[in-house]
Amino acid sequence: MALLRPESAPVALQKLVNRRRTQLTRRLEPLVRWGAGEIGGAPADLDVELMARMLLTIGEELGRLALDDPDFPPDRLIAGVWALLDTVAE
Repeated sequence: MALLRPESAPVALQKLVNRRRTQLTRRLEPLVRWGAGEIGGAPADLDVELMARMLLTIGEELGRLALDDPDFPPDRLIAGVWALLDTVAE
C-alpha cells in the first residue's frame, strides 16, 4: 500500500504514508551528509533535506517497478543502482 501513489489512497492512509515518508527522509539525511562529505567537490550549500527526499522517491519508484513491471526485474534494478553508485563514486 505504501508504494501506491498517495493520491490513489484514502485520506487517512495518505496522512500515515506522508508521516512515514517524513520520518524516512529525516533518517536519510545523515547518510546524505556523510555521502556529500565523501564526494569531493560537493557544494557546501547542498540541500540535504531535498537530496534525502529525492533518494526516498527513487527508492519508492524502484519498488513500484519491481512490483508492477516485468521489464524491470529486481536484478536489473539492482544492477542499475550499482552502476549509478559506481559512476558517482568516481
